[in-house]
Amino acid sequence: MKRLVFVLGLVAALVGGGYAVSSAQETGIEVQHAHGTIAKGSTVCIGPISRFGGTGAVNLLGSTHGTSLTWQLLALNVGNPPVVISDATGTAVQFRDETTVADQFDACVLKTSGQAQDFDLTLIAEAIAP
Repeated sequence: MKRLVFVLGLVAALVGGGYAVSSAQETGIEVQHAHGTIAKGSTVCIGPISRFGGTGAVNLLGSTHGTSLTWQLLALNVGNPPVVISDATGTAVQFRDETTVADQFDACVLKTSGQAQDFDLTLIAEAIAP
């Protein structure tokens, strides 16, 4: 419940900033999503998200209709700085990780130059059947 309240508060705070964030969790899958407009020099991140029981997959999906953006998947471990495990530049990205050991994960999109543009960013944790 605390997480839902936090996410809803975050959505309310961010909608005025040009993008929205949402989260959904069902048995065996958790999805976090952000979309909107990103400006030059900005970074938008979603997360943290955890693997189910420490196993499963984490998926990063991103797209834009504008010029290339930088998309990152970060591994987060308590007491350590974030580690970039995927760093791709393009108008679309799909990345799946089943092997990185981490407490949690974040996904980010970065805009370094040019005009503001749209983006769509999704971070998914899913259980993998044995």
